[in-house]
Amino acid sequence: MPKKADLEYFRAKGLLPFQAEFAISFLESEHEAYWELASPAGMGKTRLGAALVAHELEEGSNKLILVLAPASLLIQWNY
Repeated sequence: MPKKADLEYFRAKGLLPFQAEFAISFLESEHEAYWELASPAGMGKTRLGAALVAHELEEGSNKLILVLAPASLLIQWNY
């Protein structure tokens, strides 16, 4: 079950409830070698990805993060 503080963190980043729950399950699944986030256009993948990266940077974790995205999305990542 997700921690309330974690849900509040991701909700404060502007994520919808289902996105916040996905973010928590993603962070809790340390055993996965990689994840691919795929959903229809307009479902908030960019915002979700940015929130996950921000969370890891704020936590000061030593994880490597590789983001593969079209160059056209770079402007959205600068918010």
